[in-house]
Amino acid sequence: MTTKQNHVPTNPATSLRLAFERVPVCGHEIDAARDGERVWISVRRVCEGLSVDVTGQLTKLRRKPWATVEMISMVAEDGKKREAACIDLDALPMWLATIDVDRVGSTSAKRLLVEYQFRAAAVLRDHFFGHMKPANDVDIERVVDAVLERRLESIAFSMRAQSDRMAAIEGGYTKVLGGLAEIAHAIATCHALAVDTNHLVRKVAARDGTIAGEDVDKLKDKVARIVEIRAAQTGVLGERRAMQAIRADVYADLFACVEWGRKGQGLAAMPAEKGPIAKAHLDYQIRKLLAGKGKRASVRAQAQTKLFDEKAN
Repeated sequence: MTTKQNHVPTNPATSLRLAFERVPVCGHEIDAARDGERVWISVRRVCEGLSVDVTGQLTKLRRKPWATVEMISMVAEDGKKREAACIDLDALPMWLATIDVDRVGSTSAKRLLVEYQFRAAAVLRDHFFGHMKPANDVDIERVVDAVLERRLESIAFSMRAQSDRMAAIEGGYTKVLGGLAEIAHAIATCHALAVDTNHLVRKVAARDGTIAGEDVDKLKDKVARIVEIRAAQTGVLGERRAMQAIRADVYADLFACVEWGRKGQGLAAMPAEKGPIAKAHLDYQIRKLLAGKGKRASVRAQAQTKLFDEKAN
């Protein structure tokens, strides 16, 4: 007498010994044995036929309250005794229903699983107890084909959705690359315009007879240098109003020297022929300040002047 359990014992102690038969089911053979009014099915043989993991299935069955699993000493056809994990025939349909078709590898294994789910229990029961009820008139081949067809349609739908997502991603990358190309073109255009603008400034200056932009910047730098030297020597370096007054005085002196300049006009409007005179005058003022005013300059002013020279060079 065997104590029924819902799990597979580690060291089974059972006196139940049965002679197992290999019963043909759906073109395969399943090891099964009758014990009075019960039939025991070898879990391993079913798993091997479906190409699923035996250990994983046994672990799952241990957790199911409806799964009656026993370790039975089976006498094989070769006369040798082996211990085998077996499931009650009444629990077989439920177990087969828990096996997901998607987890079965090949198409032939999927087909066999569906056939087992429909036929295995009935075939085994008829084998051991005789034909006890009318045969199932369900067209298994049609059912199996329909199940597989629906599965293939699902796979095809998933592949189309994946393809659409990939196309959308590719389209996004294309837009990004197009945007980067437009940005690069805009940068190149701006650079070209900047070069062309400098060229046009020079042409306009030559046409109008005024000082070109680069020469104006050089004259402004010289004016700024004179202002800083004078501010440093008089101790007002950094005082905004005092330095503005010095700058106005430097410009007035410059315009008087070159005999040009009206209110509201700047260096950019200075005639081209006045440029060399203005440059020479400003250079003279710088040399004069650095050479002739050294005695009155404070230590701080000399340091500021040296720093300004290093920046200018």
